Amino acid sequence: MSSASARAGAGRTASLLVAGAAAYLGLGVLGREMTFPGQTLALAWPAAGGSVLLLGLAPQRWWPVAGLLLAVATFGFNFGTGLEPTLSAAFVVPNVVQAFVGALVLRGTAPHLLGGGGTRPLTAPRDFLALLVTAVSSSLAAVLSGTLALWLLRGSWDALDSLLWLGRNSAGALVVLTVVVVLVGRVPATGGDPFAGLVPRGPERLLELVALVAATTGLYVLVFGRYAGLPLAFPLLVPSVWAGLRFGPRTVALHSLAVGAGVAVATLRGVGPFARGASWAEQALVSQLFIGTVLALGMLLALQAVERRALTRVVGRAHAEVSNQAALLSTVIDSMHEGLVVLDDEGRVLLRNPSAARLVPGVAAQGEVSTGSGPWVSGADGRPLALDELPFARALRGERVVAEDAEVHHGDGADRRVLRVSAQRLPFASDSGRGQAVVIYHDVTAEHAQRAALESFAHVVAHDLKGPLGTVQGWTELLEAEATAAPQVDSGEVLGVLARVSGATDTMGRLIGGLLEASTSRHAQVRLGEVDLTAVAEAVAAQWREPVTGAAPVITVDPLPAARADEVLVRQLLGNLVGNAVKYVERGRAAEVTVSGRVVGEHVEVVVADRGVGVPPGQHEAIFAVLHRAHAGSDYEGHGIGLSVCQTIVERHGGTIVARPRTTGPGTAFVFTLPAVATPAAG
Repeated sequence: MSSASARAGAGRTASLLVAGAAAYLGLGVLGREMTFPGQTLALAWPAAGGSVLLLGLAPQRWWPVAGLLLAVATFGFNFGTGLEPTLSAAFVVPNVVQAFVGALVLRGTAPHLLGGGGTRPLTAPRDFLALLVTAVSSSLAAVLSGTLALWLLRGSWDALDSLLWLGRNSAGALVVLTVVVVLVGRVPATGGDPFAGLVPRGPERLLELVALVAATTGLYVLVFGRYAGLPLAFPLLVPSVWAGLRFGPRTVALHSLAVGAGVAVATLRGVGPFARGASWAEQALVSQLFIGTVLALGMLLALQAVERRALTRVVGRAHAEVSNQAALLSTVIDSMHEGLVVLDDEGRVLLRNPSAARLVPGVAAQGEVSTGSGPWVSGADGRPLALDELPFARALRGERVVAEDAEVHHGDGADRRVLRVSAQRLPFASDSGRGQAVVIYHDVTAEHAQRAALESFAHVVAHDLKGPLGTVQGWTELLEAEATAAPQVDSGEVLGVLARVSGATDTMGRLIGGLLEASTSRHAQVRLGEVDLTAVAEAVAAQWREPVTGAAPVITVDPLPAARADEVLVRQLLGNLVGNAVKYVERGRAAEVTVSGRVVGEHVEVVVADRGVGVPPGQHEAIFAVLHRAHAGSDYEGHGIGLSVCQTIVERHGGTIVARPRTTGPGTAFVFTLPAVATPAAG
């Protein structure tokens, strides 16, 4: 900050302190004028609120200056209104103490309010309660310190005087703090004024305000005049209730200020129900209590209305936003080409977009229960699915269904469609407290037919190529035998050529075998049954334990849980995985393979781990693609079909397969899951 700005800020603060001190002086003189004849303590002491505001509005570094101004002003109006010098000096202590305590309490309880460090007016009941706490606590501190000062000065102490002192300072501080904070406090421009202004808008509201003023004036004139001898103070609360329910805090504050001033003046003159007390102290206490009650009643009612209106606006904006989002979401869902259905755990359709009905004619309409009597749904193995096997039912049990193919048709077999379905349980319940699941599907019938045709073509081609390939292999073997037996032929050259031909035919044979294996894995019917995985794995391991080149592989098979699967396909699956583990190992080193497993929920998890060359980084997912070779260009044989076959077999069983690098040392761990054998429930 520049020196010029600092000087300007200091000048504004000094002007504020001078103006505040002048206002405090005026409130003090007003308070001294409201003293019962022959008494020291005034009926009301508005200067108590003025002192708190003087410090509360000033920066804390200026508080010593503000305290000095308060001391001078307090001594001045007390001495100037006829109080002896010693008493005038004694009253400096409680006024300064009240100012400091009140400013600290207000900053601690409501730092956003004017006088508490902020600039806001009262906008909620808790704000008024903060002012009430400030007024009472600072007045209590003033009474304690003032009583001690007077006791040291006079040598005596009157409990009734202290109680009266507490009442008049609390009432005066509360009224002044409330009126100033309500009238002067500012609301940020972005927030708008949360309550009505000083004068209500509209002719009807203005007419009601005039009626309130007239009714208040008439009622108080009757109670304080014609019926002053009757205990009719309670009807005087009716205008305050009216003001609090129908008008804003600013109007209520001014109304309460006018009522309080009228009650104080009437009581000092001995007029009205509060002037009927046995002593001036009783009259003062009762009138102070009434003034505080009128202010608190009206302000709390008005601030509750303010808070209620603010909440209504917030709820209204939130409702509008939710409505807009709902309309947007509905538009997006209705325009989707994919079918979308939301169901609860009873199978009741809670939401269905147009594509859902178009893709699956006969699906339950919104509000209806899906009983399974509509379209037939078959899984990847062609077996019809029961109601509890449908994707939404599995999702409600916590299973996540991702991109699974299902065939949908009616009982007569018409309009067969293949859908790719995903389902997931929603994280919230329906209005009735039931779980919900969302099912999304799209038509892949054409894609499925095209892929089936391509695979059928590959199957036919591979099968047809095996015939001529076998012929070539047979004639090659025959020529090799004749070349070896004929001395006139350069057998070395002939055998070299034949060896290359034989190697090429072997490679072609393996490729054709892989294509047939891939086709079989996709199209062979899945025959589910209980499979002894340990026995199957031992049989596969026995085939691969014979050394092909170099040292014999070390294959360890741990006890495995039984699975519900197709034994032929599982044998093919384990054969490919163990074969890869044996093949992809450093030259001259014995392959080390471990097959282990465990039950995880409703699935058996099998791990085939090796200590081979491993999978290059970034290719652990790509290796399952058809014809993908992770070690292309190396001396390792392979056509990139085996792992694709493994993935197909696992997925047709509803499981998953992943490749992970070993955490200790080189190698790869292939982890796949198969359905576990259900254990019978205890009877």
